[in-house]
Amino acid sequence: DAAPAAPKPLIERVGGKDVLKAVLETFAKNVQGDKKVSKSFGKTLKVDFNLQYTKPDKGSQQGKIVILARGPETLLAYPEGVFGPAGGASLVLPEHGEYFSVSRFREVNAEFGPLRSTNAVQDVEILLFNKDGKLLAYQRVKPTAPPARRAETPSAPAAAEPATSATPPAGGGFIEPGVDR
Repeated sequence: DAAPAAPKPLIERVGGKDVLKAVLETFAKNVQGDKKVSKSFGKTLKVDFNLQYTKPDKGSQQGKIVILARGPETLLAYPEGVFGPAGGASLVLPEHGEYFSVSRFREVNAEFGPLRSTNAVQDVEILLFNKDGKLLAYQRVKPTAPPARRAETPSAPAAAEPATSATPPAGGGFIEPGVDR
């Protein structure tokens, strides 16, 4: 009597790596599109601010932007890849930050998420480094929920909960490279 054939590995039984990848991508899109799941896990933190060059020399400033979002059990960074490897010399690698060059004005828009809750992040730190990795500017802000939107008519469905945002405080909202702080 011949022994029964060994079962094929799971990845082969589902049609191969490409089929499994497509199934997982479809699953992820369905989860993100599900309102019940999105409400619990789809919260995002948007960090929007402006860089303005303020020296009177009409020059420009180049460097890297790093944004850290921190909470009691959360540490996130923008852009991806800015954290150093485990056991490395530094937790944050400024040279992996987002490149900027500003002669007058530049918008910065970063998004973190999905977050498990709006309390996951309690502080946002914005760091600007020059081309040599020297810290040019640092600003710490607290995330705030935007004001709730009102429905246009009483019969209109309620608007979805807006994302939490972290915007530098009033007074221009500018981080000014080239200005020593």
